[in-house]
Amino acid sequence: MFTVTLWSLESNQVQYPFAGDLTKMILGKLEGWSLSKHGVITEEGKRGAKSVGPNMTSCHPSYGRKDLLVDCCPPGFQLPLPFVDFQFPDPQSPLRIHRPAHAVDVDYIAKYDKALSIMKSLPHHDPRIFSRQANLHCLFCTGAYDQQNSNAPLSIHRTWLFFPWHRMMIYFHERILGSLIGDETFALPYWAWDIPQGMVIPDMYTNNSSSFYHTMRDVSHLPPQTADLNYVSDTKLIPEDQIDINLAFMYITKWCLEQERPNCSGGVHIKLERKVTVMDLAQ
Repeated sequence: MFTVTLWSLESNQVQYPFAGDLTKMILGKLEGWSLSKHGVITEEGKRGAKSVGPNMTSCHPSYGRKDLLVDCCPPGFQLPLPFVDFQFPDPQSPLRIHRPAHAVDVDYIAKYDKALSIMKSLPHHDPRIFSRQANLHCLFCTGAYDQQNSNAPLSIHRTWLFFPWHRMMIYFHERILGSLIGDETFALPYWAWDIPQGMVIPDMYTNNSSSFYHTMRDVSHLPPQTADLNYVSDTKLIPEDQIDINLAFMYITKWCLEQERPNCSGGVHIKLERKVTVMDLAQ
């Protein structure tokens, strides 16, 4: 277990519910733990380890990919800010029910669209605005911060922080959306891409007049194209073949997890002589 500590930017105007400044939220001061690619912590390592938290005043441009330099730094990052401890919600609060995206109804889509539209139209100084939340993901996934007591960049990809950090991100994003429309039960849908019925981009993202739409999406991946769960390059397979490959990929991935094989990177040969490889779980 570890303690979750959050940062919050003190806005010049107001502190927003559920938000503070999302650019300052981190998986906290984990004293005595190191940020290891393989997640192995030894007693010797614990004695010499420093906090894995970012140096919040060290923000700098970073690479979204090898040829793309981006600047996601929040305003005023040069000034250190106090911690704001996470407050767990009341266990008696309304239950949020998450449904698969391909099965949500028109009323839900309209409600979600409204919340997202409000979020995208907020002023930039409001930390709840969609672009600031997107920049938060950019900050921690591209190495925009250096680690504390070091000039080494902090990136949550390929470390044990990956899943809890993204879960935290979704937690607050969901509650901000609900607060914008006054719905304490609002829950994000999930993409059920591991079953045949859900192996396409959800329809709500194809409506060019909605808040879900983005002009930069690759239209060749939109419905009726079946998603390639082990995507490397376009294969132009028919849906039936792509579904078979996806199911084999999910089966092998699940088998690796159940066998607790951290270096599982084998594969299986199925129709069309295509080898379905499995993500390197050790990374």
